[in-house]
Amino acid sequence: MVVRSTGKGTRVASADTFDVLVATDCRFPAGSTASVVDEIRAQARAGYRTGLLHLPSPLIGPHRSFAPALRQILDDGMAALVTGLDNVTAKLLLVRHPSVFDEPPADLPKISAERALVVANAVPYGPGKYEQAYDVDQVAEQVERTVGVAPTWAPISPIVRDALAPLLAGRPVLPTDWDPVIELSEWRVDRTGFVSDRPILGRHTVDDWTKWPGRRRQLLAAYPDDARYDVRILGGTSTPAAVLGYQPSNWTGLPFGAVPPQRFLAGLDFFVYFHHRKFTEPFGRAVLEALATGAVAI
Repeated sequence: MVVRSTGKGTRVASADTFDVLVATDCRFPAGSTASVVDEIRAQARAGYRTGLLHLPSPLIGPHRSFAPALRQILDDGMAALVTGLDNVTAKLLLVRHPSVFDEPPADLPKISAERALVVANAVPYGPGKYEQAYDVDQVAEQVERTVGVAPTWAPISPIVRDALAPLLAGRPVLPTDWDPVIELSEWRVDRTGFVSDRPILGRHTVDDWTKWPGRRRQLLAAYPDDARYDVRILGGTSTPAAVLGYQPSNWTGLPFGAVPPQRFLAGLDFFVYFHHRKFTEPFGRAVLEALATGAVAI
């Protein structure tokens, strides 16, 4: 396994014991990493010791870098990075995205875990239900082979639970959904009225075709080309601009990560999120974040 340097203060664990060992691709963008970060922070506040194991997902391209938010978690000492040379014992192996165990690396550390949970934060198929995002049987078998216990599946929402139901075939499943964690005190904004003299609407998401309506009429119905509205977008606008053939003059686009999402969402009156008709949104953490700031979500 290739281990990247994640910062001067990062702790690297060896032959160690953890309460929770989080196995994920540390390059995941947007909501997946944000949820992992908030869970690790919550575990640290509760006094749990967390290990972080990076496993490449086939869904992530080779040139994407380690998520800055996870680097910060490691530098702050809230988790320890586990390498492929370690022997690790954990009370719980927490798999954050099933795809990381579709084909795990051959040089995994030796892991002993009392329990294993696979958090299904995505449906098992891709857009249009024709691409396989992960193989349920393959993932379950690989986890059990790695740690010696059969994993319990934890759907992140009713949508994912329904999508998994015909594939799990008697495998153990948590009776309740694995709700994402969000620390309200870090997001809450005092609001006394509209932010400006005209409605400000916007959205925060990655610039990917799945995350935007694919038709011009739908795009402009949600994000109007109309000077009476101020449309602000954090995450990039190349996808909708390609659909429209231009970017409306009342739109303001910022690259993903250009400003903290808390600050961006605090400047919106309305959070408007509509995606491509072929995409199944498993949860939509960005909507939860917007609600936490007091914006009206549409």
